[in-house]
Amino acid sequence: MIEYVWYALCGIFAGLTAGLLGVGGGIINVPVLDYVLSKHPDFSVYSFHIAVGTSLAVIIVTSAAAAYSHGKRGFVDKTICLSLIVTGIPTSILSGWIASNVADSYLRVSFGILLFIIGFDLALSKKEGRASIGKRRMSFVKGGLLTGAIAGILSGYLGVGGGIIAVPMLIILLGLDSHKAVGTSSAMVAILGLSGALTYALTGNIKMPRLPGTLGFIHIYAFALIAFFSIPTAMLGAKLSAATKPNILERIFGMFLIIVAARMIMKSILGG
Repeated sequence: MIEYVWYALCGIFAGLTAGLLGVGGGIINVPVLDYVLSKHPDFSVYSFHIAVGTSLAVIIVTSAAAAYSHGKRGFVDKTICLSLIVTGIPTSILSGWIASNVADSYLRVSFGILLFIIGFDLALSKKEGRASIGKRRMSFVKGGLLTGAIAGILSGYLGVGGGIIAVPMLIILLGLDSHKAVGTSSAMVAILGLSGALTYALTGNIKMPRLPGTLGFIHIYAFALIAFFSIPTAMLGAKLSAATKPNILERIFGMFLIIVAARMIMKSILGG
């Protein structure tokens, strides 16, 4: 029962994160799933791989719900989204295949370092939330292709969807306002989540013996429960994002990520 409570809480917070910040929710899904699955005798050896694969599957529905809500408000740029996925899909597939051959401990440290960087940026930034830079530094095509490639690498390798890097890049490189950057990122993340999840499902069937309730590196029951709670909270988060300045939320969330990152890195180093 406690395991299912964890999944439900994970879905609620991951959905809110996806809607508010334009990320896929993987920064919540992956550490929670890794923690829960590492305690299970059947899944402990592959806990991080399963956490990433399941996170990517959840990201499909979570980000799609957020993108739908943002799209109704005109915050999804379809042209830029297309340029994002042109490079994002192949890099997410390639990085997902590479990650399937990397040990859990190395992936966990990589994820922890990423969370540290994001956490410090959110916690210590003096900007009043996300603001539009207003000046386009690259063409929509070149900027979109570059952003998509980097987002795809993060999506496939660490199961975070890619929105973490896509939102600031869309603002800085393409001059999008914050709302359109978050909305466009949500649409991209949903598509990259699909390509990444399929990769983890296929590689998991090859690398791992068939475990109950799994489809490759995807935990079906965890996916279903997290997705169920993520969809409505993602749409709620998108609505709140359109009406608020998230600077305080970003700082609190940044401190939370720093704590989670420290725990994940220490777990890998100490083996606890």
